[in-house]
Amino acid sequence: MLTPIAQRRFLILACTATKRPEVRLLPAIDRYRGPSFRVLRRWLSDHPEAATRLDVSILSAEFGLIPAIQPIPDYDRRMTTARAVELRAQVRATLEPLLALRSYT
Repeated sequence: MLTPIAQRRFLILACTATKRPEVRLLPAIDRYRGPSFRVLRRWLSDHPEAATRLDVSILSAEFGLIPAIQPIPDYDRRMTTARAVELRAQVRATLEPLLALRSYT
């Protein structure tokens, strides 16, 4: 019996208001402290093999759509409808090439 080819997955998480307030730059996945990020970090730790097939991006109110590993400073900006409209073109421009690069499950 053939083993199925491992499928890649793509996860986009929204930023959270709760952040680590350190002055130095931190990878976005470590900067955010909301429940979804705690769950994700735990899952990545508990499932290292599956984690290699997961691409994670974060929709940040400050930076738009960024890779989870991108270093970011502490900031205080909320996602509002107006901000979402401002970010729409940037997010689309970032997302389209990512989706064209790989086939995700």
